[in-house]
Amino acid sequence: SRSCAVVMCLTVGVLGTSDVYSLLVKRGPGCPDEIGKWCIPCGYMDWNESGTEAAKRELFEETGIKFDELIKSQIRSFGMMDKFMEQPFFVNHYVQSNRQNVTLYFGRHIVLNELPKIDLSSLDRQETADVKFVHQKDLEHIDFAFGHKKVTEMWEDHLLKI
Repeated sequence: SRSCAVVMCLTVGVLGTSDVYSLLVKRGPGCPDEIGKWCIPCGYMDWNESGTEAAKRELFEETGIKFDELIKSQIRSFGMMDKFMEQPFFVNHYVQSNRQNVTLYFGRHIVLNELPKIDLSSLDRQETADVKFVHQKDLEHIDFAFGHKKVTEMWEDHLLKI
């Protein structure tokens, strides 16, 4: 049994606009719960894996996006933002019904010329039904799993403080 979960908040700003998008995953029919709802890429840490490694792996497994390649394509760097993947921006260690006791929340905001293309063909469609970037103003209309609406708000608040 794995005892630690990771969540990978990825937001993208589009150069020349004030638009910010959050990357979300629609849970597929093979998921154990919350089927058809949207969530932030997430999953469990494997043995001998750091939180950062797990967050990057889950991002790739659920969206097909390779974090390190995506970062190389960013237009603008934010100094402290470059260090965000070294440590989680939030740690939840409270017992919740039928959930992991520890969740590490990682995040990264990048600016690109345009939103990355998403290729669903390599994904496990039993786990991931869909992937999309959702404009920040549209998040209130999303049917979120696992209380991830609150996580998007925490990440946005965190970004405003830096």
